[in-house]
Amino acid sequence: MKFRKKPVVIEAVQLKPNNIADVYRFIYGPDSVNLTCRMAEDYWDNYCDSVVKEGLRLKTLESDGETQVASINDWIIKGVKGEFYPCKPDVFEVTYEPANQLTEGQVVYVPVSVEDELSVNHSAYKAIKNGWFSSPHGWLKPITLPEQREAGEDKT
Repeated sequence: MKFRKKPVVIEAVQLKPNNIADVYRFIYGPDSVNLTCRMAEDYWDNYCDSVVKEGLRLKTLESDGETQVASINDWIIKGVKGEFYPCKPDVFEVTYEPANQLTEGQVVYVPVSVEDELSVNHSAYKAIKNGWFSSPHGWLKPITLPEQREAGEDKT
């Protein structure tokens, strides 16, 4: 039998030498890194050097009490049960894509305005003919995304 991975949106951050504090906060919470004194800063600098050289150790659901090591450039993924685990960049690249990233020409469905709904005179036939479909939240209609432009770029 063949199986397909369910589409699940995950949170992840890539471990880099310059974002170890951000990764640490991602795993242990926003208050987990507190560098309010010189001794704490020195300790943190030594810890960061260690992570760059030896990797970041993570306890995962699969590690059975042991730790797995995330090396620099590995992705740290927050799983569906709130667990964290490392993923090599090449595996991450073929397994995941950015969520909510919309591209030119992509069709998305948006709620129908009252004016649009009145324009088809509440006719389900006309709505469906226009490509709309009914959802628990009302009618949705397809739109094709325009080309993305840089701020201030002229459309001509």
